[in-house]
Amino acid sequence: MTGIPVQTGIPNGINTGQTPKHSLNLTGVYELELANGGGVTLSADWQYKSRYQLELNDDPAFSSETPGVLNGSISYRTPGDKWQFTVWGKNLTNKDVVIFGNDFRFFSYSFGEAFNPEVRISIPAQPPHG
Repeated sequence: MTGIPVQTGIPNGINTGQTPKHSLNLTGVYELELANGGGVTLSADWQYKSRYQLELNDDPAFSSETPGVLNGSISYRTPGDKWQFTVWGKNLTNKDVVIFGNDFRFFSYSFGEAFNPEVRISIPAQPPHG
């Protein structure tokens, strides 16, 4: 085959859609063994994502960011590790985060692909006589 590029990529200066430029996750876990042989575990995670587009266009109405979301849990483990009870909370900082957006203006628009197959249909000028 000829005419197919050896490699493809995103040119410098082009923003990649649906991808934040910066993403940061921090996680912490603290385990405490109790005198009765059980244990308590405290855990938390914090997430940040810079603003990014939910669609492939640059419309700011279809963008999102994660401005610092905190999740956490507290677990109690019984002696002998027979049972574990966990209380957890998500988005403890009560931040609004958009996780999906769809721009229906481009619903019927097709984006080109690097390896589109070519299909040709030929129609005879006159129908066959039979």
